[in-house]
Amino acid sequence: MRYVNWKKTYEIGIKEIDEQHKKIFEIVNEFFVELFSETYENESSNILMILEKLKDYCKFHFDFETNMYSKDIITEYFSKEYVLIEKIDKILISKNKHINIVSLYSFAEYLRQWVVRHVLLLNDTKFKETLKNELISN
Repeated sequence: MRYVNWKKTYEIGIKEIDEQHKKIFEIVNEFFVELFSETYENESSNILMILEKLKDYCKFHFDFETNMYSKDIITEYFSKEYVLIEKIDKILISKNKHINIVSLYSFAEYLRQWVVRHVLLLNDTKFKETLKNELISN
């Protein structure tokens, strides 16, 4: 089952970024499948491994975007993206303790909204125009 679905309308036309976004959707779906599986237990190491994978891949993706865009674009459009990493870190830090299922469900809702917002942000007409102008000038 897929909890977040990739849509062709999410594509921004930059192959590397579109492929990275699709990969993020895949990892997010792995998280949801594990969290909502009938066999999930609070101490599940699978959920922690998936979160670690998501964190690592998002860091790679954010670094890629940061290197691609100017500081102005990063500041204006991506200033809140790293909050996701902070939220994942909080969960991973608490792995030695009992992970509260309610906090995971709360994170799941945040994650669902975050992943769609992040991709839709890049589809914003103003952003696309700004990016197009920047790529032309470089």
